[in-house]
Amino acid sequence: MTKLSNESTSQSTNKAKNQSKIKKIIIPVVIIIVTYFISKIIIDNPPETNRGKGAAVAKISVETLTLEPQLYPIVINSFGTVKPKTSSVLISQVSGEINKISQQFRDGGFFEKGDVLVELDDRDHRAEVKINQASLLSAKQVLLEEQARAKQALIDWQRLGNGAQASELVLREPQLAAARAQVLSAEANLEKAQLQLERTNIMAPFAGRILSKHVDLGRVVASNTQLADIYAVDYVEIRLPINNKDLSFIVLPEEYRSSNKKLEGPNVKITSDLIGKQHWQGKIVRTEGAIDENSGSFILWLKLMILMM
Repeated sequence: MTKLSNESTSQSTNKAKNQSKIKKIIIPVVIIIVTYFISKIIIDNPPETNRGKGAAVAKISVETLTLEPQLYPIVINSFGTVKPKTSSVLISQVSGEINKISQQFRDGGFFEKGDVLVELDDRDHRAEVKINQASLLSAKQVLLEEQARAKQALIDWQRLGNGAQASELVLREPQLAAARAQVLSAEANLEKAQLQLERTNIMAPFAGRILSKHVDLGRVVASNTQLADIYAVDYVEIRLPINNKDLSFIVLPEEYRSSNKKLEGPNVKITSDLIGKQHWQGKIVRTEGAIDENSGSFILWLKLMILMM
């Protein structure tokens, strides 16, 4: 029994080994065959693609332009204080009490050249004019008398001199010259008195505006008393520092000592946003001819019109 059992077990083991070998051979063969058929089906039935039409090519119009040089505005940033070209102090050249002042004689008041801003009491000066007029009449009377004496002296010498040359004293020439000098002195004094009388009406030397006044009606002023600070309103100037790198963009006004030819500066437009948006038309009129030691900038002076755009 034991021998038969062992033989049966050995046969079963061999049979299992044979089946395993068969599987190892058949499975790869089957895979290869299936792969072949699948590949053939794919090759024989390739996929079809639905390709659309290509996008239409855009039509582009090209415009050509010939390059030509044109003016290009150069913007240069700088800063400065606007100052009047002409500023002065209104001064009384004579003394007297202020009897009348103009309505424009106030802070911020405008005036034109020749306007009478202040009138002084002129009674003393009128009296001086009359006194000098009387002195001139007296001097002319003395001159006429001296001319008559000199003429009579010449007649007397011609009658009694026996043809000799008369001296200046005999002909009264020194006295005649002194009388003429007195007339000239009297005329000068009269002109001075009349000038002092005219100066009681203090007039504006130019068209401008009053910055601040220092006197008022009824004030007694002496000669050389400051009445008001005034400035002209024709145009103003700005002192502008310019960086050296920006000088190549500006035509500088040049003036040479050995030549009368002067290069004019360009017109410029000034923009300020200090009080809203403001614009001025200006012109570069001169340079300081030196570089500022503190900032290293070149200094330009601009002349600006008062009228705002």
